[in-house]
Amino acid sequence: MGISSDRDNQYGHPHDETLETFDELDVETYWTGVHGDIVLTTDGQETTVETTTEFSNDPLDLLEEKPHDEDDDGAYSISVNTFEVAASPITH
Repeated sequence: MGISSDRDNQYGHPHDETLETFDELDVETYWTGVHGDIVLTTDGQETTVETTTEFSNDPLDLLEEKPHDEDDDGAYSISVNTFEVAASPITH
């Protein structure tokens, strides 16, 4: 599994629960925030994975690499932009 997000992103990706689920399912996990570039190569039979930075692909090891702010109360805000769409009937 490949996860594409910065190591210290505002959304907390990948979420702890996701990594814990991947661990339960024994899923090899690569995260750009830790591994850097992730390149998958296949000959149609076998697949190899190369990364810019060597690190474990164990989801629990990745969980330990996530930044954890000790002062974080778990709350965050999301900025939502709104817009209005005006629809007109199409006439021929």
